[in-house]
Amino acid sequence: MNNQAEISNNQYYTSTTALQIRLEVEALLKNLELDVRAEQEIYDSEKDIYIKKKIPGVEPLFSKEVGVRNYMRFIRSLLNTQVVQGNLDEDSYADVLSAAHKSLAKELMLNCYEYGLKKNNYVPAVKTAMLTIRLFLTRLLNNEERKSYAATFKHVESSETKLGGGRNMFGLRN
Repeated sequence: MNNQAEISNNQYYTSTTALQIRLEVEALLKNLELDVRAEQEIYDSEKDIYIKKKIPGVEPLFSKEVGVRNYMRFIRSLLNTQVVQGNLDEDSYADVLSAAHKSLAKELMLNCYEYGLKKNNYVPAVKTAMLTIRLFLTRLLNNEERKSYAATFKHVESSETKLGGGRNMFGLRN
């Protein structure tokens, strides 16, 4: 006797990697870093690879690698797969944004020379990070992100019962 039950609700996704797609943040971070560096990726069909090229007439936010690295490290601390699974109420969300804004603004101000951050790039650097963080963290409000995972899960149950007096692999009766 075989009994099987299958419940599937992939209302929004049909791929087995739907949850991975929802949690993936690397593409966002990669594009942000390209923007910070004033670069773009271009496909070279002859070599079958993507190459990074400077965008003509656009200045990077930081002239030193240490600036780019520390800026992206700060942003990665808030934009990652663990954080996006969090749960914040409106007040906690506001507190996190305020603390992030103050921390980033202070970090960039205190280290602007070490990071190669020109005065005219200070505000754009803070705004770029904070707008990205602000929009990303809305996914944490009232646990809505995790609630939405239900539409991507598939639950399968199976059971098997054998009746009768068959023999097992050792030749003994069941």
